[in-house]
Amino acid sequence: MLQKEWFHNFIVVISAVSVTSFVFGIIISLAPSCTGMKVSRIFPYTPPTWWPGQKEFFPKSGRLSLGNLPTPLHSLGLTNLCDVNGISFNMFVKRDDMSGGVEMGGNKIRKLNFLLADALAGGYDSVVTIGGEQSNHCRATAAAARMVGLDPHLILRTRKSYVDDNEMLGTTGNLLYDRFVGATIYTCTPGEYGRVGSNAL
Repeated sequence: MLQKEWFHNFIVVISAVSVTSFVFGIIISLAPSCTGMKVSRIFPYTPPTWWPGQKEFFPKSGRLSLGNLPTPLHSLGLTNLCDVNGISFNMFVKRDDMSGGVEMGGNKIRKLNFLLADALAGGYDSVVTIGGEQSNHCRATAAAARMVGLDPHLILRTRKSYVDDNEMLGTTGNLLYDRFVGATIYTCTPGEYGRVGSNAL
């Protein structure tokens, strides 16, 4: 009886993982059609009027619309509690965690709107980026690249034993999402990154 229960639980767990992988794949592939907008469409970008810097440094390729922007600004309701030197103030939180789903949520999507627009405008078919083995930036880049039809290549900094065999990195955390979207994963040690640099890698 115990053996039967163990086997049943094992099958349920495997099924749950398989279903999660399948559903996530469907979401990534169907996301553009579900939103009713082609996410690879490039929009013109106009610098804000308050920006005092040089306009020539602004991105000239426009931007994408990958996230749910603008994100809301939530008051913490601490008006009566915040008093410094007799000055009362309120505190607000910019909810950039609501900018996208779990695969692209956070502030990373803001820069990806511009970086991937530049890649598409330049006629490139792939993107390469580097980060730690559990990098949020790499996860978001891989997912966003797939959504706009670009192949993601990730260079992940990790320990030496994992460099020799990147399958040992496993499928936990952000690595699971990286593998879900079919990112090509390369590895290097932090020491190699420090000596060689990202451009050479």
